[in-house]
Amino acid sequence: MKLIFILDPLDSIKIHKDSSFAMMREAARRGHQLFILQQGDIALKNNQIIGYTRKLELTDGANSHRWYQLSNSENIPLNNSFLH
Repeated sequence: MKLIFILDPLDSIKIHKDSSFAMMREAARRGHQLFILQQGDIALKNNQIIGYTRKLELTDGANSHRWYQLSNSENIPLNNSFLH
């Protein structure tokens, strides 16, 4: 399943106590694809809500500043079809 998390900037997340990080880590462990965006990455274009998302992969650096890797930004329609 593809999951989108609407987050604060990733560098501001304190992974030792952030519930979003815990949910992302568990979702990744279960084999789900993770995507992120921020509030400013949501737009209405041609009467469709889209998100400028980035695919997120968690790294082994869980105790370091680089606990993630991001792909390039991609426009994705934010509707139910994204979740299938």
